[in-house]
Amino acid sequence: MAGPITGQRTPSPTRREMLRWVAVGSALLIAAVNVGLGMVTGDPVFALVGATYGFGVALYLSPLWRPVCYALAALHTGVLGVLWVLDGMPHRATGLAVGVVATVFVVTVLSLFVTERS
Repeated sequence: MAGPITGQRTPSPTRREMLRWVAVGSALLIAAVNVGLGMVTGDPVFALVGATYGFGVALYLSPLWRPVCYALAALHTGVLGVLWVLDGMPHRATGLAVGVVATVFVVTVLSLFVTERS
C-alpha cells in the first residue's frame, strides 16, 4: 500500500501488532464503559474497575510491561466476570455487551501471552 504523502510503500502491521491494538482498544472500551456506569449510577465500584483497565493500559505502555502481565489481565477480567454473575448481573444489557468486549480482550491477551513468551 502506498503512503499518502511519500508515495512509498508502507509496511502492513504484523499479526502481533494488530493483536496489541485490539487489546489496548478493548481495554480502553471496558474502562470507558465502567467509568461511565460509575458516573451514571454513582457507584464508585464501576469507576474503580474502569480505573484498573486504564492503569493496565498505562502499564502496557511503560517499560515495566512483561508478557506475564497478559495472563494477569486475563485473570483479572475473568474474576470480574465471575463477580458480576455472582452479584446477580446488575445492568444486564450493558454487562453483556461489556462481556463480549471482555471476551475479545481475554482471547487477545492470552494469544499475546503465548506468542510473546516464546
